[in-house]
Amino acid sequence: MCPIKLERVAINVPDLDEAMRMFESIGINFGAVREVQQPGGTTARVALSRLGVELFETSTAATEVSVRSFHLRVDDVDRAAEEVAKKGGKLITRFAVGKMEEAICSFYGLRIVFVSYPGSDPVAAFVEG
Repeated sequence: MCPIKLERVAINVPDLDEAMRMFESIGINFGAVREVQQPGGTTARVALSRLGVELFETSTAATEVSVRSFHLRVDDVDRAAEEVAKKGGKLITRFAVGKMEEAICSFYGLRIVFVSYPGSDPVAAFVEG
């Protein structure tokens, strides 16, 4: 496994609309907002920017802003998850949003999300489906 690039940083926020307004006030615009199902059945609203900032609001709303995870783009999410498992990590779940494949892993006390998608536009891959 060789990561292609740092794709994005996901941030837990208590209010997605307020967080979007705050980030947009400093020039970070969000091209898509989606509602996604999480493992365990809870839902989340997610906004993604082309700069690599992802805002994440769960139905069990966070009370504080915090870093949720960092995402690495790879060619093959299954192979990346297998490599992490060989080195002591753990696959938490695997799923797709739009045309974006994701494998969420726990490694060294951190949440790493491996992502793969066609083309070069993560927002388009996130929205299509």
